[in-house]
Amino acid sequence: MPIDMVHPGNGLTLNQGTGLEGETNATHGLSPDFRYIIGGLKQKCPQNKRLGLGDLLSGVGGHRGPCAANRYVRAPVRDTAKFSRWVKEQNSDAELDRNWVVLSAQPVIEISGYTIKSSLTRGKSFDMMLCGGIIRALRQMEVDRLVVPLGSTARHYTPVEWASIAMYGATTELVVDAFDPPPSQIRLDDRTLVMCMVHLGATWSCYAVDFAKRALTVMDPLITSPNDNDNDNAIIQMHGNNAPRLLSQVIYCMQQHTGNSSIGNGYWEKILLTAPDEETLCHGQASSIYALNFARWFNGTTVCNPIGNKPILAQSKKELLLLIIQCTINNGQKPSYFDRIAELQDLLEE
Repeated sequence: MPIDMVHPGNGLTLNQGTGLEGETNATHGLSPDFRYIIGGLKQKCPQNKRLGLGDLLSGVGGHRGPCAANRYVRAPVRDTAKFSRWVKEQNSDAELDRNWVVLSAQPVIEISGYTIKSSLTRGKSFDMMLCGGIIRALRQMEVDRLVVPLGSTARHYTPVEWASIAMYGATTELVVDAFDPPPSQIRLDDRTLVMCMVHLGATWSCYAVDFAKRALTVMDPLITSPNDNDNDNAIIQMHGNNAPRLLSQVIYCMQQHTGNSSIGNGYWEKILLTAPDEETLCHGQASSIYALNFARWFNGTTVCNPIGNKPILAQSKKELLLLIIQCTINNGQKPSYFDRIAELQDLLEE
């Protein structure tokens, strides 16, 4: 069970200003202290299971509400395991050299079979391009999904580079353009949940900006719990400095893209989710995979499908790689593995 406590922040509120353009007339503030939810990064939803399409359409087998488990159909473990095994066994240049993933929207993302195979290596994290492609796949899933769970709101996943552009003094016009609003099917409003991948140094974290609750939630796999650990406290201070800058830019972009100058006004709470007390999720190398997992499975309060031990980390990598290959906006030459699957399905249907 997650528990709450307060940790001192940096005492900065948005209406004090952070020196960013577009913020001078801010009518919103941010709590100076983080509210900790200890265990929030590993609070597995008790009803989270791999739902089939029939479950999603009928509501049977899963509970209704904002839980992220009800948002997407997950690939069965056996399917991801078979695909991963097939990739690792591939040695053909003709197979691996071609681009298995091509996302044609600007900037174009091209990911070869070699990159996919390398990413499955134990201890290997995802680079900026692969993270960017997976975020685009999640954005498209918001458009493609057939059912919107009751109590759920639309998500907007910002491009992976947006947070860096927003926090480090870019012009307002560039920040607003880079925010890259979703297709018209996904309407931005005062209930939108904005998910931001944040790349700081060599590590990744995820910020969730919830307009319905007026809460900014920071999810960083490197933070264990509120304690006297100097490294943790330095990371917390860094997030305390970054949170008001990022929130100010998110609100400004939302106001510009919705035409609603009052959206986001009011007092915001600053929340930090951690692993259970004294437990470290990772040491930086796999932080991109954890951050992507947070972005995918954050349910508005906790991460309902957390990464646990190393086998689950490996499974999350397989799921994310399969997700980007199979997404509907992929115009690449998919691996021949899927041709074999299609042939088997045809034989079964005859």
